[in-house]
Amino acid sequence: MGARNLKNILKESFWMAIDAIRQNKLRSILTLLGISIGVFSVIGVMTAIRTLESSVQSGLNVFATNTFIIQKYPEIQFGHGDRKYRN
Repeated sequence: MGARNLKNILKESFWMAIDAIRQNKLRSILTLLGISIGVFSVIGVMTAIRTLESSVQSGLNVFATNTFIIQKYPEIQFGHGDRKYRN
């Protein structure tokens, strides 16, 4: 008896929801539009993040283990020792 009662409640709730959608068409369309825009914007942001991440990763892969960097100035400076590096 409980399953049949639950089935009737679900059926009635479904038809009430359909009637509410039919009566409030503009509200329903705007709600669907808002949800769609939100989903697509999240997908777009995630795609942009992954694209930037792969771009940075490929840019960093240019530096192999056999590379070194030559600098004009020392990496770490203490005090006023930078005077000798000025023009």
